[in-house]
Amino acid sequence: MEGVCAHSFDPAAWIEVTGEDAAGFLQGQFTGDLSALAPGAGVYGLWLSAKGKIEGDSLIVRPPGDRFLLFSRFTPAAVLLERLEKYVIADDVILEDRTSEVSGYSLWGPGVAAFLERNGFPVPAPGCIEHSETGVWVVGTGGPAGDGYDL
Repeated sequence: MEGVCAHSFDPAAWIEVTGEDAAGFLQGQFTGDLSALAPGAGVYGLWLSAKGKIEGDSLIVRPPGDRFLLFSRFTPAAVLLERLEKYVIADDVILEDRTSEVSGYSLWGPGVAAFLERNGFPVPAPGCIEHSETGVWVVGTGGPAGDGYDL
């Protein structure tokens, strides 16, 4: 029997970043390489101080369109927003905290891909993100234990 394990969580941060300079602004602040990030893909990285101290982490995903979503399980939105707002000087960048609008579920196990498909959700590859018709973002997390997804 193929099982599915699930865990609910409240994301610490879910921030939408838009504006003409969003891509360049984020690339200048983030350790992950955003330059080749195609719509529907994501990259994990860190937010560092000028001295290289870790101030936070997040997954940045690029949905279709001209925007980015910052997702973190552990770094509070207030910490990320304060850090980012400090460096917005002449950039056309809009930061919107959407954390209170979302909740999350981690699903994993040998039957999780089939479970998602049966329930009308996309099944993205590890490191990719897809948007379901019902408005749910599905992130392929993969991992050594097999298939995993965050919704």
